Amino acid sequence: MREGDLTRSPEVEVQGLRLQGHEFTQQSPDRPDLAVCFNSGVGTLALTIASPWLPTLAALLKLDVPLLFTSFGPQERKGEDFILKQLFQAQVLVDVLENPFRQMPEDRPGCYSTLEEDLSGDGEHLCNAQIWWARGSQLPAKELDQVAARAVRVLEELTQSFAMKGAHKSWLLALTKGSRRVGEAALENFQAAFKSPEVLRVLGKLGRRIAEAIACFVGRHGPHPLARPLVEEVLLAKVKLTLGGEESVLREARPQLKAICACA
Repeated sequence: MREGDLTRSPEVEVQGLRLQGHEFTQQSPDRPDLAVCFNSGVGTLALTIASPWLPTLAALLKLDVPLLFTSFGPQERKGEDFILKQLFQAQVLVDVLENPFRQMPEDRPGCYSTLEEDLSGDGEHLCNAQIWWARGSQLPAKELDQVAARAVRVLEELTQSFAMKGAHKSWLLALTKGSRRVGEAALENFQAAFKSPEVLRVLGKLGRRIAEAIACFVGRHGPHPLARPLVEEVLLAKVKLTLGGEESVLREARPQLKAICACA
């Protein structure tokens, strides 16, 4: 969002604010009549996209006002069902409809690059294609924040599952070809995936390829705090696979790997 001064006309009052939704609800003295989440990305179930929304979703459901959600298509809608209807137990006012005012193919917005669309996980890329309305939750308000906290772990587990199913290929592409923002999302996805020993064991087979992709990202966009730890972790996993996990060998290999990681 671009911040802007308050604009008034006889019919409309508009103000742009750079805040997350839960920050707005904490700072605003007035309860809104309704809230609209345009193409939030919650339904992608992507950790880096959906997790920042979790406290906002809790705050919006606590307001107990009509909430309109829009998404790109059926795949994101299923993800929204999981997050909002199953985890947050949002109460549905109007279930999913095809938006009569949806974007048409010839109206493709210029704010999405080809790569970012390819990484969105949905093949349609039509803004606001589907809509539905919710209001409040079946859960007590005090439990919604707890759900938001637990949902972060759920998204991490989904990220690990996606990695095992081949999502790491798109993360590698994001590191080598994508913008800084897309590459940072890939680094965060690898970080979440590596929390699983099984995923790290499997991806360790691709240790050199992952390390080279991270080094490419750093070369294109500059240093990142996750780069070196991830390179070290995945290369150590590859060494462990190659040498059978001999602890003495791993201890000797670690300083050499750190030297290799210095570029990241």
